[in-house]
Amino acid sequence: MTLAKSSKALVIDAINEQSGSKFKVTDLTFEVPQVVSEKDRNTKVRVTATESSKAFGSMNIWYDRLDIARLFEISSIEVELHTAQVNSTKDLLPELNLLYGLGLEAEDIVDEQLVTDDRPINAEIKMQPTCLAFTGTLLVTLVDGLVSLESIITQPVLDGLKYPDPAPDYITKPVIMEGDLTGEAVKEDGTLVVGTGNPAGEMVIAENGELQLALGARRYRDLALIEPVGYDYDIQLDAGGDWNFPFSALLINDEEAEYITDLYDVKLTIKAVETGGELVFALERGEGQYHWVNKELNLDINDSASNDTGTLVQNIQRVKFYVDHLPGVTVNEDGTPVGEFKLELSARRINTIMTRLAVSINVKVTEALVPN
Repeated sequence: MTLAKSSKALVIDAINEQSGSKFKVTDLTFEVPQVVSEKDRNTKVRVTATESSKAFGSMNIWYDRLDIARLFEISSIEVELHTAQVNSTKDLLPELNLLYGLGLEAEDIVDEQLVTDDRPINAEIKMQPTCLAFTGTLLVTLVDGLVSLESIITQPVLDGLKYPDPAPDYITKPVIMEGDLTGEAVKEDGTLVVGTGNPAGEMVIAENGELQLALGARRYRDLALIEPVGYDYDIQLDAGGDWNFPFSALLINDEEAEYITDLYDVKLTIKAVETGGELVFALERGEGQYHWVNKELNLDINDSASNDTGTLVQNIQRVKFYVDHLPGVTVNEDGTPVGEFKLELSARRINTIMTRLAVSINVKVTEALVPN
């Protein structure tokens, strides 16, 4: 177990490891830990689920916090630090964490002023009672000089750099075509897996023998599809109309992985050509489903359709949902973006040197003039 994490993350890792859960640091809050001698553990703490955790309630957990001094004593390490400019004990944490693989934060310790006139200086790093992972006091010596490179790079003979894995024999050069989705990408009635009654035709499709990507554009709630011409869609809307774009990714050969994200980094890009504004989503898998995520903007498309095996992810979105993140784009009276847009669905195989698979379409959206 690595200790190069925050105290909170260390406790959550212990919970996940022993309960089979997948909590993130934002999913749980902790009260001040209590020193106890019950259930053969030294610490009890009250933990509460946050709204983001998809759980509810509070409960007590018992565990052992680590004595910070004992952590070094078991390896017979006398801690020497070389930090050049220090005013208080919190200034020692960056070097301590770097040298010994810890994740201590300023809130974990009692910050005390140091007398720094002459070295060596003996200092005590005291854990706060509120620290979730550690207790006790660590004695350190602050000495002159910079830390030696050898004390940081302890393994001068490296395993890497390593060649990436070769591409499987069944992978081909990318093939791009226009047409209808079939097979695992559609329901028995030939419509898209996502939603109800959505046609699977007039898509631009890219395949490489392992992965299939598909992307299209159409008028919203209109079964009269628009045929792409050279991967270009010309969409004319009625007054106040809207448009959307279906997109799909499917492992057509799942010999090496169960989920798309095990093998590929997949991205969805929406670009407003006239303004240059761009919005990028990355495909992730968590909590048993696929998510299209833009972490910078805290956006999460979590309503994608899939199949029983998890080899498919499919969705239909409207650019209208994201106009606030594409500043300057022109919209009609109903708030629908009009103008020229470039949409791209791309996938790069992880740990493999091979041609990127991508499908890119240009969408020109105009609105019919209303007669006077």
